[in-house]
Amino acid sequence: MNDHNMRKVVELGYETGDYSLFYRTNRSLNQMERMLFDSLKFSNFSSRKVLDLGSGTGIPYDDYLISLGFLVDGIDISKKHMML
Repeated sequence: MNDHNMRKVVELGYETGDYSLFYRTNRSLNQMERMLFDSLKFSNFSSRKVLDLGSGTGIPYDDYLISLGFLVDGIDISKKHMML
């Protein structure tokens, strides 16, 4: 499968799935996710910028990173997620 076809398969999965509803109703991180993201705030990065490829709605991950003081840019190929 070439890259273009793979992108279409992934895009179709996002467009037909109900990911945005799932993440809008489940806005909190689980314990392991919270621990991983919290470890970022104590890291010694020279920048507080994050690029989230495949960000979806940005909930809950980007939302949480922003609450930790990171500047987040999210990119997603799903038209459904861009509409939120």
